Amino acid sequence: MLNIGLVTAGFRAHETDWFLPWQTRLVHELQKKVAVRVFPLRYPVQDKPYQVDNVWVFPHAKGQLPGIHWLRMVQNRWWTMVQEHRRKPFDRLHAIWANEPGAIAALVAKSLKLPLTVTLAGGELTGLKDIRYGSQLSGLQRQCVRYTLNQADQIVVGSDYIRDQCRSLFPASTAKLHKIPLGVEIEHFSPLPEKATSTGELRLIAVGGLIPVKDHATLIRGAALAYRQGVKLRLDLIGEGSQREALQYLIQQEGLADRVRLPGWIPHHKLAAYYQQADVVALTSRHESFCLSILEGMACGLPAIATPVGVLPEVIQPGQTGFIVPIGDARAVAEALIRLAHHPERDTMGKRATIRIQHQFRWEPLVAQLIHLYAT
Repeated sequence: MLNIGLVTAGFRAHETDWFLPWQTRLVHELQKKVAVRVFPLRYPVQDKPYQVDNVWVFPHAKGQLPGIHWLRMVQNRWWTMVQEHRRKPFDRLHAIWANEPGAIAALVAKSLKLPLTVTLAGGELTGLKDIRYGSQLSGLQRQCVRYTLNQADQIVVGSDYIRDQCRSLFPASTAKLHKIPLGVEIEHFSPLPEKATSTGELRLIAVGGLIPVKDHATLIRGAALAYRQGVKLRLDLIGEGSQREALQYLIQQEGLADRVRLPGWIPHHKLAAYYQQADVVALTSRHESFCLSILEGMACGLPAIATPVGVLPEVIQPGQTGFIVPIGDARAVAEALIRLAHHPERDTMGKRATIRIQHQFRWEPLVAQLIHLYAT
């Protein structure tokens, strides 16, 4: 059995902690076939190893502290992994994210002469100056990403979008790239056998942090344009973040106070019920490395409206399973909403979306691909 050391920014602290659900499911599937030990950098903040889902996790008590404590964190992670390697040797290290986790994993892999897999799972290759988003805006983060990708012998991406970014920024990485998407919990995210009787309103759902990169403002403006053109709609904007007050103000300004709800953060295991009561899933994000929330909505039988980021251009077939709209284009969002509001085959589009997700994004075969990659 292969022994894998997984280095990540954070990991769930206990069985009912819903921190990064996709990462939890990834490790759950991996541990069925390989031995996994997890080394989180930032979360949870505690000093004793613990076991969750038959996997040992080795946290760091001062992972959140800045300055000199960051250097101590690096030293602690390096020493902890070295000790674990001596106790039971790793066959490979795997870093989730190529910035801080990747750089630390690369240092350890080099010192122990171990192969390294890195998954590009966020904004490592992105730099959006106006909203201060992405690792490419920071000199230190850029160096971390460059060092990680140089040291890694395998670079895993979940979408053509990220693969193309990586090829453009780091041409030498091309031969190392392997596309393995994330999975969707098909057994949990699925349509209801029978949907509730329509109220005559188009029920929208968007799931994502209330942060600038998600650009929920474009979705709200698009919804307002469609509403003013006669589309009766309601929008549940699920998530939490720094943009809450600004979005609330925009909702008021656009005259949608009784049409848009901000219910806050909803636990992952409760999201399916929200998707199942909606008609359309939407997200107008400026960047995604993958975008599970749209796929989860599609798995629940919803056509999608989304921007061409992450895996979405590969999954959303215009007019068949939803619509792709340009980034920042509220008018295009409104046009897509109007088309879906009056589309005679909207339910059929949702059924096609479900079939596509069930066919392409089951966890088990995707994790099998990753384990096969580990062994090569």
